[in-house]
Amino acid sequence: MVCIAAFIVLILISVPALVLNLIGKRNKRVEKFVRPYFTMFKKAWYCVGRRVSFRKCDSNFKSEIKNSVLSKLVIKHHKWVRPVSVAIEVAAVLIVAVAIWSLAEVVKSGLSLYVYGTCNVAKPEACVLGDGEVCSTDAGEERNAFIGWFTEWGDVVSAIPARIKTWDATEYIPDNANFYKYTTENPAALDIFDPGCVNCLKSFNNQLASDFFDKYNVALLPYSIKDHSSADGYKFPNSYLISSYIEAVRDFKTDEVPAPEWLIVQKLFTESAPDLDVKLSYQQAFNGLAGLAGTPYSTEKARSTLHAWLSEFGYSEDIIAQIAARADSAEVSSRLDQNRQIVDEKIQTKGIPTTIYDGHRHIGVLHFDK
Repeated sequence: MVCIAAFIVLILISVPALVLNLIGKRNKRVEKFVRPYFTMFKKAWYCVGRRVSFRKCDSNFKSEIKNSVLSKLVIKHHKWVRPVSVAIEVAAVLIVAVAIWSLAEVVKSGLSLYVYGTCNVAKPEACVLGDGEVCSTDAGEERNAFIGWFTEWGDVVSAIPARIKTWDATEYIPDNANFYKYTTENPAALDIFDPGCVNCLKSFNNQLASDFFDKYNVALLPYSIKDHSSADGYKFPNSYLISSYIEAVRDFKTDEVPAPEWLIVQKLFTESAPDLDVKLSYQQAFNGLAGLAGTPYSTEKARSTLHAWLSEFGYSEDIIAQIAARADSAEVSSRLDQNRQIVDEKIQTKGIPTTIYDGHRHIGVLHFDK
């Protein structure tokens, strides 16, 4: 174990040592300093090679490593020799254990980046290697750190087939979904949005600014991210209420309003709330935007705002009352639960927004070349 630990430590200093070695060819003092480290590095490499092939490590090298440390203690502090010897063995075990864990973490992060587009499964937005433009679906989820590490491994490995499969948006589009625009020749696409996620707002506006809605028949799957630490159990205030209305209004499309759920999304993501002291989007008003817009809209204010929108869309007061009742019904609650099951178990995304189109699953904000 000491041999392997020495190899790990020496490989960490091999790069600066190599630089010094190159310098040492012209400087005898530097060469004299560097030479012992390269000698030990070669022996450590030989030792690791034997361990990997299940053969015993060279005991002489182990003795060299320990003696180089203990020799200075023998004369002045001979009583320290035994405890320091034990400490070296313990330190060797810890170095190897940390090295193994680090390697496993690097592999897990790499696989996660390949599968989910983020190196951090628990907090996708925290990964500096990903685009960072996602809202994590695991927000507020409490789990033991040790158990959680293995759970993340399981999530990553089980999601590998989903990464390499050819995705078909029609497999996940609800039967009663309405497309933003519909053209017979266009392929289907699916947007998975949380009404409160700012990255969903960005992705939607990028789609609007491009020809995305002209090239694809895009359906919507509302998904409210849970957060057990919040008052209402969801990451964003009023998110579940808005999702409920989005689901409910699907059943009330008319010739004049063929895609009512998309009108709600467009209002939420593109227009400013008129009743605030500062100019903020409706989404920010519903969310509260960390205090910039004051407290989030109350449930009553959120409902009245949604009803005002429905009235603008051309619905009568009687129909609006029916939509509100449908939004509070067990049927809509069941639909939202089914959406969650589809996203968590079938689509297996760890970040919102997620868009399925052209046979691919894209996690994060969509960007298009101008």
